[in-house]
Amino acid sequence: MVVLVGYDCVKEALLDHSDVFSTRGNTFFAKAMLKDYGVVLSNGERWQQLRRFSLTTLRNFGMGKRGIAERIQEEAQFLVDEFKKNRENLFDPKDLLRLAVSNVICSIVFGERFDYEDEKFTNLLFLLREILETIASKWGILLNLFPRTSLYIPGRHQKIFTNFRKVQEFIMESVDHHKKTIDMNCPRDFIDSFLIKMEEDKEKPNTEFHIDNLFATVKDLFNAGIETTGSTLKSALLILLKYPDDTTVSLLLSSVLKDPKYFRQPEKFDPGHFLDENGQFKNNEAFVPFSFGKRNCLGEGLAQMEIFIFLTTILQKLHLKTNRAPEDIEITPEPGKNGVIVRSYQMYVEPR
Repeated sequence: MVVLVGYDCVKEALLDHSDVFSTRGNTFFAKAMLKDYGVVLSNGERWQQLRRFSLTTLRNFGMGKRGIAERIQEEAQFLVDEFKKNRENLFDPKDLLRLAVSNVICSIVFGERFDYEDEKFTNLLFLLREILETIASKWGILLNLFPRTSLYIPGRHQKIFTNFRKVQEFIMESVDHHKKTIDMNCPRDFIDSFLIKMEEDKEKPNTEFHIDNLFATVKDLFNAGIETTGSTLKSALLILLKYPDDTTVSLLLSSVLKDPKYFRQPEKFDPGHFLDENGQFKNNEAFVPFSFGKRNCLGEGLAQMEIFIFLTTILQKLHLKTNRAPEDIEITPEPGKNGVIVRSYQMYVEPR
């Protein structure tokens, strides 16, 4: 196995050579559970057709448009109302966040939202969560390393199969209801749209629009639309708790002036930090000794003029001397000080 690491390498693979690196690897879950159906773990023509259809359908039902934004705002208000019920009582927001995020994808896939107390809905999310947690555990690793043997070994990983069947029952129950109530000229949601496409392609022998791909794609949408967004929101709230309103933010300007990304030898006096390949002066955007923005030093102009005139006048008129060898002179700041304090030194001068 080859592992690509870092922005430049991953970007080159996924963007510059996307045709080569767009294939999903074979995993136990893709083979044994989904049988390579669906849009996330499939490859080739199946993946292309299902991805194209899914993107078009999601956009038709408002993804990236005002309509879905209003739906998300509505669900956000439901979430806030639930949060308020726990006022002054400690609670874990994880489940409520997952319920809210799930309802957005439910409105697109099933054409309805569920009450946060709906037992079938909450149980569905529990089953999906347990599947993912088990796959991410040592039991999931065991399944992928020894797929055939693991099928017959008792353990927590057996819940994957049990839960998967229950999730399938929930989705197929909704599909059956859609079949009975569908208007072929007016799709209500993703499932309706897929069923209509199945009807249109039923005479095509190699169509990818059949019941197995419908189930797997709906499950893919749930996994993609719940865990990632829910986890991000959970993390965001945790960060906001760590850094609440009125948290003091201190900018370490010295870290900017010694950033190795802009100064290749930040701890050394190196004129090369301000020279191009031809030895000509170049501006270094990270050299901001007076800071920048609205709070930059108001005396910057005066200070720059003073430093330039005083220093050039001294160098034009005088030779600087000391009784110490250059290699013995320490130019780093005094240690243990609350600030950058230049070390004390003695010198003498000779007129030029």
